Amino acid sequence: MSGSVSSSNLDDSTDFVRGVQAVSWTSNGSGKGAARLERFGGAPLDLTGKLIRLQLKVDDVAHLSRLDFLVGTDRLANHYRWRFNATTRSSRLVQAGEWVFVTLSWAEVNAAAGAYEIGATGVPSVTSGFTDLRMQMSDDGTGQVTARLQSIEITDDVTALFPRGVVSITFDDGNESTYSMTRHKMAEHGFRGTQYVIADAVGAPGRVTLGQLHDLQDVYGWEVAGHAYAKVAHDARYPKLTAADVEADLRDMRKWLVANEFQGDSFAYPGGSFDATVDGTPAEQLVPGHFATGRTILSGVGTKMNILAETSPPALPFRLRALSSISSLATGQANPSTMLTAGGALDRCRRPGSWLILVFHRIVDHEPTATAQVTRGDFDVIMDGIAERGIEVLPVSEVIRTGLASTPALH
Repeated sequence: MSGSVSSSNLDDSTDFVRGVQAVSWTSNGSGKGAARLERFGGAPLDLTGKLIRLQLKVDDVAHLSRLDFLVGTDRLANHYRWRFNATTRSSRLVQAGEWVFVTLSWAEVNAAAGAYEIGATGVPSVTSGFTDLRMQMSDDGTGQVTARLQSIEITDDVTALFPRGVVSITFDDGNESTYSMTRHKMAEHGFRGTQYVIADAVGAPGRVTLGQLHDLQDVYGWEVAGHAYAKVAHDARYPKLTAADVEADLRDMRKWLVANEFQGDSFAYPGGSFDATVDGTPAEQLVPGHFATGRTILSGVGTKMNILAETSPPALPFRLRALSSISSLATGQANPSTMLTAGGALDRCRRPGSWLILVFHRIVDHEPTATAQVTRGDFDVIMDGIAERGIEVLPVSEVIRTGLASTPALH
C-alpha cells in the first residue's frame, strides 16, 4: 500500500465473494493523490492479445473521483494506465456496494510513462514482460472511500475472436432518418446495424414504420431490438417508474417484437439509465427476463481521448458500454472528427477483443441544431473510416453470440 491510504487489510475476511478473503483499503478523504494497492517484482506477464478482468467493490461511490489500473516494470517507472470509472448523469459503471467485474482491453489504455509509449494510432509499444501491478483510487476530498479487490484475471488470447476489433452501429428511438439516410451507405460496406425502437412510436410522424423495420431486418439483415414499449416510459426513464411498471414495459416490448416477427434479442435502456426503480429494484435486474443484453451510454472518462470501449466477450452483458450521442456538435469522443483522428475511437478499436458500440439518434441533411443530430456527411465519413480500418461490423446480438461461443479462459 502507498499514497493516501488511511487503512488497509490484505486479509479481509468480512466481505468477499471467492475463496476466504479479499483485499480492502480506504482513502484518507483528502482528495490529494491516490490510495494505492501495489504488487512489485512478480513473474512477468504477457498481455499480448489478452484482456484484464478485475473483480472489485467500492462501498461509497459518492466520494469516488477516479479508479485506475496500472501495469509496468521498475516499480512502475515504466507503466500503462487504464482509467475506468465511467459515469453519466444517472448511472455509474461501478455501483455503490456491489461486487462487479470490469474488463479492460488495450483499446482503452489511456496513459503511458517511462520507456512505454502509445503510438499515434493508439498502439502500445510493449505488451509483455510486466512485473508490477497497481490498483488505485482517488476520493473527491469530501469523504473517504473504501474499495475491495477480489481478483485480477488475465484471459487467454482473444485474437482469434475479433483480431481487429468489432463495431456495432446502433440507432436509438426509431427516428425515420436512421432508415432513409443510413441503410444504403451501410450496405455499400456490407454493414448491418441494430435499431433500438420505441414500439408505440413506430409509424408516428418522423418515426420508422413497420414496413421500414421489416425492410431493415429482412432485406438488409439488421437487428430490430427494444428501447421501450411505451414512449411515456421511455421519456420518464426507468428509474422514475416502479419495478412493476418497468416489468410490464419490458414484457410488452418483447411481445411486440415477437408479434411482428422481429428477431432482435437486445435492449437499450431509455436514457441509458439502468439504476434502481422508485421502489428499489435495479432495471438491470429486470431486463434479463426478457432480453440477452442491456446497453447503457457509459463510455469514456476524463479527457476526450480516454476511450472506454466494451470488450468481447463483455464482463457485464446487461451493462454494455457504448459511445452515445454521436453528433457534429458534440465535443470529445462523440464528435466525428475526434472519432476519426489518429488515436481516436476507431483507431483504438482495432485491438483484439475490443468492441466499440456506436449510438446514433438522428441523421440530418442540414446543419445540426441539437447534440442528438449528426449530418449525413459525417455519418458517411464514419462508415468509410470503419471500412478503411478493416474493422468487422456486426449487430449487437451477433457479437454476443459469437463471444459466448468462444469465451476465453481466465487465469
